[in-house]
Amino acid sequence: MIKKVVFTIKEGPFSGTSPYAAVKMALSARKRGVEVAVFYYSEGILCLKKDLASRSETFFEYRLKLEALKNAGIKILACRASMELHGMNENELVDGVEVIASITDFILDPETRVLAV
Repeated sequence: MIKKVVFTIKEGPFSGTSPYAAVKMALSARKRGVEVAVFYYSEGILCLKKDLASRSETFFEYRLKLEALKNAGIKILACRASMELHGMNENELVDGVEVIASITDFILDPETRVLAV
């Protein structure tokens, strides 16, 4: 049985439905007792910006979904390199996000499945 899963999100908040699908899948896996994390990289990192919620009703709804992830005990991870590419710093992220250098540790862990959404 899968013990851990990491969903990766590459799409930005306004470019598709992947960020929303990943939240649903993450919450579903967590309800089944799986340890879950969601890793945002590339354009997906923009889903974690604090100030976007004030500019878009759709993004405000996504912020509520991020809260649901946190409340379910799901780790929200941000790619440091992607943040740097977008000129972002940790103060611009929603609360509760862990910034990591690489997803490699998850990929190499035999008990973890990494799924691109």
